[in-house]
Amino acid sequence: MNIEPGRIRLVSFDLYDTLIELEPKRWERLSAVLTARGISHDPAVLKARDMVAEDYWTEINAIRPIRERTAKILVAVAELEEWEVPAVSRKRGPAPATCARVTFMRVASGTADELIDDFTTVTVPALQNVRGFCGASLLVNREWGRAAVSVAYDSPEAAERRISRSDGRHQLGTDIIFVRDFDVLMPHLRVPEPVAE
Repeated sequence: MNIEPGRIRLVSFDLYDTLIELEPKRWERLSAVLTARGISHDPAVLKARDMVAEDYWTEINAIRPIRERTAKILVAVAELEEWEVPAVSRKRGPAPATCARVTFMRVASGTADELIDDFTTVTVPALQNVRGFCGASLLVNREWGRAAVSVAYDSPEAAERRISRSDGRHQLGTDIIFVRDFDVLMPHLRVPEPVAE
């Protein structure tokens, strides 16, 4: 492994090759860096310590998922929340979803069922007619009195067209907490659609 001073070839947060196995091995990479910096070391000790670390991270992965460690690296907080997904609608089209607009809102106590009914009978049919619409999901947390509507589009322009026409804010009023736009990186991963009883 050649290390050229002043040239960065790889930046990786996958310290213990959790996601992929790289060649040369971790301890070989570390040994090469130490050698290049003139730091005395024993490659056999590096390998032995690396194996201890790998065993540790294998255990930790089972206890504390990668997402939590990623949040720590990014100086964020990972929270695990359980939400009901009472309604999902997808429009079969030629283009996959590339972005999503998520609206978080308050739901008054005892009105979640009314919101679900309104979403399935009014909101979804209206969205089906929007060019670029790919799908919508409604998530509800009755205990917290919160709901989230996620609407996916095939382009940011489609999302903007929807907002310029009407995004329903006049009906929701002050119940909206905030609206966020996201990129959809894996459109093939979907929440299963509820089965009618």
